[in-house]
Amino acid sequence: MLRYVKHVFDNVHGYIGLTEPELAVVDSPAFQRLRRVKQLGPADLVYPGATHSRFSHSLGSCFLAGRLMEALFPWEGEDAVQLVRLAALIHDVGHPPLSHTLEGAMGVGHEEVGEVLVLEGELADALSSAGYSPREVAEVAWGENPWRVVISSPLDADRLDYLLRDSLHTGVVYGRPDVDRLLRVVRAVDVGGRTAVAVPERSVHVVEHFLLARSFMYRAVYTHKTVVSFELMYSKVYSLLAEAGEAPRGGDVLRTASSESWRRVDDYWLSRLLRSSERVRELVDAVESRRPLKMVAEIDGASPLFGEAMRLAEDGGAALAAEAGVPPEWVVAGRPAMRVHVPGTLLVETERGLVEIERLEGGLVAALERCGASEREVVRFYAREDLVDRLKRALERLLGS
Repeated sequence: MLRYVKHVFDNVHGYIGLTEPELAVVDSPAFQRLRRVKQLGPADLVYPGATHSRFSHSLGSCFLAGRLMEALFPWEGEDAVQLVRLAALIHDVGHPPLSHTLEGAMGVGHEEVGEVLVLEGELADALSSAGYSPREVAEVAWGENPWRVVISSPLDADRLDYLLRDSLHTGVVYGRPDVDRLLRVVRAVDVGGRTAVAVPERSVHVVEHFLLARSFMYRAVYTHKTVVSFELMYSKVYSLLAEAGEAPRGGDVLRTASSESWRRVDDYWLSRLLRSSERVRELVDAVESRRPLKMVAEIDGASPLFGEAMRLAEDGGAALAAEAGVPPEWVVAGRPAMRVHVPGTLLVETERGLVEIERLEGGLVAALERCGASEREVVRFYAREDLVDRLKRALERLLGS
């Protein structure tokens, strides 16, 4: 049994115990920075309670990773459980300000930044001093280790925690899966040398509930039209500053991550950066005054116009703005995607053997797959309210609709 040296009260899971190695990570400035990075980016502009942080989510993921490790790999010892808990604890440490919102604009993913922090930064010192190999922890968090299913799989500690946490803080109550029941029924199975997650057929309804909860959260929160509007506005602002050399991008971000400067790259840093530039003042004022850009159009993946709309959105709306003759900074475009389940990744144990959940006869996921409700991809265009009509006409000309 792991020996906890400190307990932290969490509003989702109650008391979360931390071991000495975990406490060394949590007390590092690189990890404490996550207190100042909002989990859902600008979603609090739509759901005022959504001000929770990557810090609390990381603690929750660590807690659930320990429970899930014991459920999937009950034969593994204490050292394995500790290693996986550490990997879950640091799996989001590389998130930029506003979490996923700025990853595209910054030109580097949070996993890549996380690896730099764990392998080269102060987290490497914290792990090494506690007797754990930073490379081994990174391999579980982002590599090919079979235990990675605990952190990244259709039913992982990361997803279970963020659904519970995001549901609580947004108030979207139908986004809450039955985690306790899930942890009682999940199993690890070997499929051609690959570790996968499976559930017995009699318990498939518990997984269906989890997938539906995820679907509801995508529809109500993660792809909410106004949440996406603010995300695209922040991305536009940051891209404009990066193009002008006023904000780091790509390799500059990774170099910052390898230094002590990264501990200050948080939501407050972003706010100061945006307010300091006259170049983006009006757009920043619109965000801070909660004046979202309005929807011009949403083109669904089933539409014959989707391919052309997707191509048109690649430049963030610049071509559309040029066609309409409007300032490009007031036009944004993006592709919010909802994918509840990736086929072939979640298995059901039946009398006939292992069956992919989307192929289970009479199953809810199979029905969702048939009607296309388990996956939805759209292209959205937004603009300042007084420009919407001009943009609609320009979009019709460009798409030939």
